[in-house]
This record gives sequence, C-alpha cells and structure tokens, in this order.
Amino acid sequence: MTIQAKMAEAVEEEIENALNLVISTTEQSSNMKKALKEIFETVSTLRQLSVKIKTSGDRKISEINNLTLKVNKLETELQSCREKQAEIQQAPSISDNREQSGSRAQLLDATSIGPTPVPPEEAACSVALPTGKMSRQYATVVKESRPAKYKMTVRSRGAHPPEEIKQLLKLKIIPGEINVGVNSLKSHNGGIVIETNSMEELEALEQEIKKKCGEDLEANIHRLRKPRIIILNVPEDINTNNIKDAIIRQNPDLNMTKGSMIAKFTYVTKRKYRNAVVEVGPDVRKNLLHRKIKLGWQICRTDDYITATRCFKCSKFNHRTMECKGEITCPLCAGAHTIKECKSDPTTYKCINCVVYNRHIPT
Repeated sequence: MTIQAKMAEAVEEEIENALNLVISTTEQSSNMKKALKEIFETVSTLRQLSVKIKTSGDRKISEINNLTLKVNKLETELQSCREKQAEIQQAPSISDNREQSGSRAQLLDATSIGPTPVPPEEAACSVALPTGKMSRQYATVVKESRPAKYKMTVRSRGAHPPEEIKQLLKLKIIPGEINVGVNSLKSHNGGIVIETNSMEELEALEQEIKKKCGEDLEANIHRLRKPRIIILNVPEDINTNNIKDAIIRQNPDLNMTKGSMIAKFTYVTKRKYRNAVVEVGPDVRKNLLHRKIKLGWQICRTDDYITATRCFKCSKFNHRTMECKGEITCPLCAGAHTIKECKSDPTTYKCINCVVYNRHIPT
C-alpha cells in the first residue's frame, strides 16, 4: 500500500469518528431532535463526500502507477534501441553487412515457412528500405549529399564585361602549370565564378591571378563567415587585447583555447553600456550562447550579434571602416567623395552596391 493510500484512509477514519460523535450527542437529548434535524442531513452529505474523495484518490493513484509503468517500459525500449544503433554503427563495412544479411536470409528461408515476426523494439529502432538496406539518419544523408564547394569570384577593376575577363584569364593563366583543376567557369553578376576541387587549388589560382592579372582583375575566394557573439555590459578594463585571456581564465568550464576566439571590436551604447563583439566557431558559439560568463567583477550575458554592417568609407556591406581596403565612395550618388562633399541632384542618387552587382536601373 502506498503512502497516499494510507493518508487517505487516516483522513477518512478521522471524518467518520467526528460524525459518529455528532450523532451520538444528538441522540442523547430528545429536546434537540427538532432543532438539530438538519445535522443528520449534513452528516449524510459529508459521508457521501468522503466516499467520493476516497474514490477519486484511488483513481488518481491507479493512473499514476500506470503512467510509471509506461515510462519504465519506454526507457527500457529506448536503451535497447541505442544499444542496437551502436552495434550497427560499429559494423566493419557495407559489404560485410550485406553478406551477413544474405546469409541470415538464407538461413531463415531454410528453417521457416512464412514471414518471421519482428520484435517491436527492433522495428521502432530502424526501418528497412525497399532495397533491403538499413535507413540512416536524415542529417547524415544530407551531409553526404552536399559535397564541399570551393569557389572564387573574379571581377574587373575597370569596366571589362565577363567575356573579356574570361579571355584575359585564358590568355595569361594556364591551370596545368600550377596544378589546378577547374570544374566550372561561369559568368555571374558582372564577374566570373571559378570552382575547383580544393581550397589549395583556389589559393594557388588566386596567387597566380594577382601575379599576372593584378592590375586588371581582382580575385576573392568564397569563405564561410564565422558566427559573431556579443558580450553585453563588459567592464571598462576589458578591451580587444585582453578579453580572450579573461574569458579563458575566469571561465574554465567553457573549455576554450586561445585560438578559438577572435576579438573584433568594442562599442558604447547610448545608455553608456560597453559591449564587445567576438568571432568564434560553431562549437564555441553553442557553449557561449545565451549564458552568463564572468569578466572581471561582473557577470555578462551573451547573444548572437546579427546586424547589417556597412562601411562608412566605401559604402559597401559586411565590413567596417577599419577593415576597409576600398576607396572613398559617397553613399548617395556612388561618387568618389564623402557624403559631406556630395552636391548631386537627388534625382540622380544611386547605390554603389547596386552598381557593382548590375542592379541599378537608371531613371
């Protein structure tokens, strides 16, 4: 018997004793029968309520016990599925698995007639495909079906169209001499996109373009941008030079190394709060995101740093002025001057980003 059942019985016994005491007291005096006639009705009602309470309590206890049994059964099945999945992943090769499945099928055909029942645990862990192979996780299939692509964009420093850029590349650069295999050469947004088999080949081709065509062409390798994390309300003594060491030393539970973070910049908000922005890898981002870290004498929160960064010098996106390698460009008319020096007519305004990607439609 559970503790809840014992407590329910004790409460019921106390209620019954109290009611019996009221009834016995009423029956001893004949003068009180008329005045206390309602007591009997109340006692009857209380007894009915007591029975209902006990019945409801027993029902709840039974439901809890049934749910506990179901949870234990599901945990056992889950553990069995994990063990079988580990055995499948430790298989030596696909050919061995096919041989084992073939021999097992022959053995079953020789020893039994009709379909062989499959245990429910095994059916829940994996589903057989029509070809007889075992199904795999969706993430694994997507990762294998998306091979890495190594691309580079080549643009003209002047006004050369894509066809002239192609002719210039073919005239001055021979891929066989630098051991580079070109998979594709396509025109895109006023430039040329080149695809190779590896990053080493792209880097070798980039160096060759800078060496032989640097005056006419500009090559940029496509690189995945690392995520950026903002650390809110950092102390005044924390800057881009010491923030990495401070995080590593004061937060050993993060298991970070010195090369896993790059401090980008710090800035002060309108409310005089200092924030720091760092660049990290995907794994470090998972450890830092939405948690509190220790910096100096303060506890700082973290979040994703998502903003449209635009350079005040060249008026292009995705970099800041201190990282700019371009020329001064007006954000209003795309001219070679600052916004303070702009005297263009508002009807002739145009965006430098639209001009670069051939998206500007003159009015």
